[in-house]
Amino acid sequence: SYNDRQHFFVRDAWLVPLINSATSVLSGLVVFSVLGHLAHERGEAVEDVAAQGPGLAFVVYPEALALFPGANFFAIMFFLMLLCLGVDSAFALAETSLTCVSDFGLFPWLQMGPRAALYCLLCFFAGLLFVTRGGLLWLDLFDTYATAFALFVAAALECIGATWIYGSDRLARDIVGMAPSFAGPLSALLVHLKYVVPAILIIVLGFAFYDKTTLDFPQWAIGVGWTLSFVPILPIVAVLARHFASRCQRMTPPTSAPEIALGQLKDISQSGRAVQVT
Repeated sequence: SYNDRQHFFVRDAWLVPLINSATSVLSGLVVFSVLGHLAHERGEAVEDVAAQGPGLAFVVYPEALALFPGANFFAIMFFLMLLCLGVDSAFALAETSLTCVSDFGLFPWLQMGPRAALYCLLCFFAGLLFVTRGGLLWLDLFDTYATAFALFVAAALECIGATWIYGSDRLARDIVGMAPSFAGPLSALLVHLKYVVPAILIIVLGFAFYDKTTLDFPQWAIGVGWTLSFVPILPIVAVLARHFASRCQRMTPPTSAPEIALGQLKDISQSGRAVQVT
């Protein structure tokens, strides 16, 4: 984290999920109220009007907005909102990726500005795939495979790494050291992070895996989808392998300098040459 060590992160830990959940509830109310109004105007059931993915944002919602008074204003505001959401998501993705690249010391000869420009250029060319004739199919494939599976795996590994590998006791000391005024149930929090949350994530991951095996995609598309699912996990595996390799290297006892000196001294004395020890 780039926050100050005394930053009161407990407040952020409460605010972020509360704001996220409240936003989801508000979005659900807005979406289904608009879908209900559109279904009432059409004389159809809500499930017949509802759509998923891009169809909801670019087909159903504009049609519903066209029925509002001052439809042009609301249409402009709606698509401006979509633009802001896209730019905000791009900021978060770019910041996370560039932070990882910087922390691992990759491309040290590139400053942050050119590095960010190169990253954005690569993302631009990768995004051209979604504006081709089969762009909606590729979007559906990426949305189905590339996010949920890897997200559950990363979250479960994060909990396991923090509580089992790093240690729940060390994590508790860090929490108390960074937030001395925290008076919450620390033991209950650690139990949830150590047992409950990984168990729930593994169960949800199993359901997600089952859902992926029942999708109606061509075989080549399913292969591409599973490749997309495992690609985000590869950096985690690489970091774990690097960490364990460095630990094994530190645990291997090196040949000490006195032993080397004594061996060289024995060889030299046997050859009858003069020896100067420094």
